Amino acid sequence: MDKIYGILSFIYGDELYDFLNGNNGMNETDLFYIMFAVLFVISALLSPGFYYKLWDRATWANMWKWFLVLIINAVVVFLENVIWVNSLSDLMVDEDGEKLNIMLTNIICFGFASALMATVVFFVASLFWKPFSINCPHVPF
Repeated sequence: MDKIYGILSFIYGDELYDFLNGNNGMNETDLFYIMFAVLFVISALLSPGFYYKLWDRATWANMWKWFLVLIINAVVVFLENVIWVNSLSDLMVDEDGEKLNIMLTNIICFGFASALMATVVFFVASLFWKPFSINCPHVPF
């Protein structure tokens, strides 16, 4: 997972990537696996929810409502990651006790990178679930 987040590190910065990877600061564990697991669970619950349980109705069987659930998925993952990483700000110090150069803007950009990943996971999960849906087999395409 750190490789995928590493590809997107140009969005949120290398110093935050190193901190979340456990290479810099007081964090000694790789948090990317936990963050991706949470992202995957959120996306994996919303995708079959659209196709089977909550929104499996003929009135929801259109592209705009699928897109709305996709946006909700991205916003939930964005907020979860921003709040969680921001709560770790006390650990964002180096070995000498000096604060790392990680600003709130870096954390918000990390939230956007996670939202982008959540969008991809939701889209792939939708491709898996849509053939089995009764009312929404043509959504998103």
